[in-house]
Amino acid sequence: MMMNNEQMYLNIDGITANALIGCYSYERGMLQPVEVSLKLYISKPDYADGIESTVDYSEVCDYVKSVIAANHFHLVENLAKQLAHQLLLNYPLLNKVEITVSKSLVNGVKAKHISCHFTQKRKFKVALALGSNMNNPRQQLINAIELLGEFIDDIKIASFYRSKPQGYSEQEDFYNTCISGYTSYTPQELLINTKKVEKLLGKKEEFINGPRIIDIDIALYESKIYNNLFLAIPHPRMYERDFVITPLAEIEPDWLHPKLNISIKEIKNSLANSENFIIEQIS
Repeated sequence: MMMNNEQMYLNIDGITANALIGCYSYERGMLQPVEVSLKLYISKPDYADGIESTVDYSEVCDYVKSVIAANHFHLVENLAKQLAHQLLLNYPLLNKVEITVSKSLVNGVKAKHISCHFTQKRKFKVALALGSNMNNPRQQLINAIELLGEFIDDIKIASFYRSKPQGYSEQEDFYNTCISGYTSYTPQELLINTKKVEKLLGKKEEFINGPRIIDIDIALYESKIYNNLFLAIPHPRMYERDFVITPLAEIEPDWLHPKLNISIKEIKNSLANSENFIIEQIS
């Protein structure tokens, strides 16, 4: 077991099992020995001296063997991917898996063995709120979403809305939308990278609630409640803002607000008698 900058991982080497694996006909009728080595990254290590703070090493070994025994594979690559996927699925404390699968080559192939190394990170569901009221704001939203796609996968995009400015009224109307998707970033890493996108697009906020070329807020991160000096999740005022809740309800109506414990759709319905900032849906 090793630690590096508060990132803990376990090395488990030399798990052996017999697998039905191979592409050639002479391989399909016999079991072949494979060897699996794992590097398992533990999320939020609390260093308590008990099994509940980690994964059961013996159980992991048995689980790897059971996955190999229950499946037939043509490629070592697919075996490695399947094992990584199943480990992340079945062990919630893991946030990253590095796996190496090796097998001997048979029938006179010009090497002793082949091995495959595969890495998979856990993906977390996130929702972001975007707004702009400068320099063709609709295009600014599109540009931001394209850049966010570099570290957020399977993005859903809500309609765009034109909204009255909040706080300081002597400025142009805003264009707003929300997106949801999946990222391997922690909340803090996600914040850092959304700020990089804002800077890349030229954000220079002159004063609070003033005009801005782009604004990207982390609205939700799984069902997590997260607070530090620079970041609060869920976004503290999202439930008051129709220009956040309305587009978010389009794409994630059933997502539960982790503090209010009601769905985004229910929050939207509760805003019917509140102050409305949305002027019109524009796309």
